[in-house]
Amino acid sequence: MAKIRKDWYNVSYEKDGARIDKALGLGSLFEDFLKTSRKVLHSLTHSGTAQLQKRWDADWLGSGFDDEDISALLATCSVAVFLITILITKHYRMEEQTKAAEAAWLQLGVSSSAPTVPRQSEP
Repeated sequence: MAKIRKDWYNVSYEKDGARIDKALGLGSLFEDFLKTSRKVLHSLTHSGTAQLQKRWDADWLGSGFDDEDISALLATCSVAVFLITILITKHYRMEEQTKAAEAAWLQLGVSSSAPTVPRQSEP
């Protein structure tokens, strides 16, 4: 907790999802999400070659994100909303709302394609 307060905490995508799941009895909900979304979130947001390649192309500087990249990021964020809703409703023991969020996730979320890593531009 002290690391969070001092802004020294670094997320461990490999461990934190399992820690959240264990603490809240969520099976592998967050662990699976972080495993499948880590690359797209990391690469499109603050670092990674996908981010750099989308900013610079020869003498042109600007946004180079295509519809597929944007869709992948939106899909990942949508999944996160479901997971956070489930997390909060479980924490506050709002069983009816948890069941509704889980049902919506099963109906809408699982049927959508998993987040993908953005395509890399050719060097």
